[in-house]
Amino acid sequence: MRRGINIRKKKRIIAKETNLKTLKLLSILLIIIFICSLYYIFFLRNYFSNKNFEEYNLLIANSNNSIPFSLNKIELYSSSTANKIKTYSNSVEALDISQYCDISIYINNDNNSIIKKLYIDNISISNPEMGTPHLYKKAFSDIKECSYTSSEIITNQFQYNIISKDLPIDYENYELYSDGSTPITIGFFNENIKSNYLLTEEEIKNSVSFLKDAHIPLSSINCSISFVLNIINVKDEHYICNINISIPFKNKDGSSIYDTGFVISEISSDKLSKFIKIEP
Repeated sequence: MRRGINIRKKKRIIAKETNLKTLKLLSILLIIIFICSLYYIFFLRNYFSNKNFEEYNLLIANSNNSIPFSLNKIELYSSSTANKIKTYSNSVEALDISQYCDISIYINNDNNSIIKKLYIDNISISNPEMGTPHLYKKAFSDIKECSYTSSEIITNQFQYNIISKDLPIDYENYELYSDGSTPITIGFFNENIKSNYLLTEEEIKNSVSFLKDAHIPLSSINCSISFVLNIINVKDEHYICNINISIPFKNKDGSSIYDTGFVISEISSDKLSKFIKIEP
């Protein structure tokens, strides 16, 4: 009888010891899992996140490096003009005075990518104190000449005509070669800055700057424009570049449009935005 009791007692002891060992093993396993979780949270997760971020940046950088188009420069020609609206008997003219700026955009095409479509959109023009500003279609053959007509005003989008390099170009039809070798031109016109301003025919003939003659402060016609240049090549790859321009009134030597009647300015490539590729 005693022997049976001892056996049952030993079995309980063994079971208890087994349960304690199991509990210890479970505790150790939980501690290991906890430590591994902490290690992942504070180390491995950050490592993989940083690595994925680096790979993404590398992908973007490689993509940007493969972009075939870039801005070379933008040339600006800024001047003023006067429209005669009435002539008086004593040789006095009533004039509407406006200011204009011709914009020529030159691009680089490093991989000789063939352009299928080129247009500008998302046009924005600040509001000067005087005048009514517009962007309008401008032929390259009319650069440095005021060619503004209200029928040529661009509201939000304008698409140029793309032709093959082996064809004769018609600038008046706003044609560009498909290799990007022709400048992209557009006109700015600030209309009727001052109306019915009186000058004699002799004063008009000898005028250097109508802005100066009419005592128009340059600060009152400060204006900036922006738009997006879009290029789509024959592979249907779409590239865009943001263009931002402040209308210039001073030359590099410090002289103003008052002194010379016109201003020639250039924005170099290092001061211009880069093209980016967008997904269809």
